[in-house]
Amino acid sequence: MAAEGHALPMTDTLSAPPTGYARVFAVREFRAVFAAHLLSLLGVVVAEISLSVLVYDLTGSPLLSALTFALGFLPYVVGGTLLSGVATVSRPGGCWCCATWCARRACCR
Repeated sequence: MAAEGHALPMTDTLSAPPTGYARVFAVREFRAVFAAHLLSLLGVVVAEISLSVLVYDLTGSPLLSALTFALGFLPYVVGGTLLSGVATVSRPGGCWCCATWCARRACCR
């Protein structure tokens, strides 16, 4: 609260810098990366649904179709479970250094 006799300064909302999502989406490069990520997620969802429909069409089994759809989440569950432990015990730049080292070994053979 302002002290007695002192009014809080008036701020013009038009000149205030954007905050939150508006500030992030103001960056052109971020918008491109965000759009690419959305398209990638859409592709994954369409592929999982299509595969489940294909399994149901070939087998007629709702169970196998549901299992096919559920197995699409397995990499996220296993990766999140195993890699979250690695992330908590490693130093912040350690994973980046390890990824760079692995990429150099894979590309420079």
